[in-house]
Amino acid sequence: FSKVVHRDLKPSNILYVDESGNPESLRICDFGFAKQLRADNGLLMTPCYTANFVAPEVLKRQGYDEGCDIWSLGVLLYTMLAGFTPFANGPEDTPEEILSRIGSGRFTLKGGNWDAVSDAAKDLVSKMLHVDPHQRLTAKQVLKHPWIIQRDKLPNSQLQHQDAKLVKVSQP
Repeated sequence: FSKVVHRDLKPSNILYVDESGNPESLRICDFGFAKQLRADNGLLMTPCYTANFVAPEVLKRQGYDEGCDIWSLGVLLYTMLAGFTPFANGPEDTPEEILSRIGSGRFTLKGGNWDAVSDAAKDLVSKMLHVDPHQRLTAKQVLKHPWIIQRDKLPNSQLQHQDAKLVKVSQP
């Protein structure tokens, strides 16, 4: 199977095909930026992204591969668990400020909803958001992570607080 890099994974590009709400009915859409990796060492160079979800290596223009999609999914998982995005502080943030924070790779897993999030979930998020793409989990490793494997044992709880101003899903 050929490796395809989506390059623009974000909430608006993940949809349900029906109204069941079942995880099996989730689909990724909008492959307008998607690119097939030509060889095992073939890196992509063109920066294609939405500010909140872009991986640091895409910003640095050093070449990137499918690891950028794991980063984007890590941002999405972080947002779902925390109730806000890891690199945007509020609606007044400029894209430049967000991109600067992404480039540094610094985020917090403490306070707010994080106090109720399991260590396994925090471990997965931190490994998906590793600033070094060579240290970041692969898709296969994500699927084998204990938090994913033991998902049937997870508590069915909802976020305590969700500030719509902090949950910014896209940036022009």
